[in-house]
Amino acid sequence: MWKNPKVWSLAIAETIAWAGIFYLFPAMLMRWEAYFGWSRVELTFGFTGALIISAATGVFAGRLIDRGHGRTLMTVSAFTGGLLIAMLPLLQHLWQFYLIWLLIGFTMAGCLYEPCFAFLTHVYYPKSKRPIIMITLVAGFAGTLCFPLSSVISNNIHWQAAVWVFSVLICGLAVPLFWYGTSTPPAQKRSPPRRPS
Repeated sequence: MWKNPKVWSLAIAETIAWAGIFYLFPAMLMRWEAYFGWSRVELTFGFTGALIISAATGVFAGRLIDRGHGRTLMTVSAFTGGLLIAMLPLLQHLWQFYLIWLLIGFTMAGCLYEPCFAFLTHVYYPKSKRPIIMITLVAGFAGTLCFPLSSVISNNIHWQAAVWVFSVLICGLAVPLFWYGTSTPPAQKRSPPRRPS
């Protein structure tokens, strides 16, 4: 399992998705506060809304995965999340910021840990524990990727450039990795032994 390229693809995709969709908010929070002029509390409401939407729609994402739509769900969610992230520098009003993050909440439900683990369980059961652990360990470096990279780009260019870099990483790298990593068909269910007639 440790040598499975599709599991490694999902691990890298999850790392990028977490970095660009989740950790980008705390990494950019103080810069957004200074740039937009909105309070930290007002900004945090947007991220809180995204988490609520993600939790509320996670059940539906799981049902789609159970029906065999995990590949489409995770790929489309990551791509949509990357596009929504790219729109953040273009916002002018607080309600637009809230709307973007509410929509990002739907993409979180479709491409972060929960749907990925559900997909791995659906595909690799009963040997899904090892790929889940592996992806968790690799994607644990998402914060390590996001904070330094966003800080370097923001300090040397602008925070908008940092956001767009993560958008490109999500759409240009994570999305193809999700598409490839989720191409494994579900494990064949073992049928019970037939009783002699």
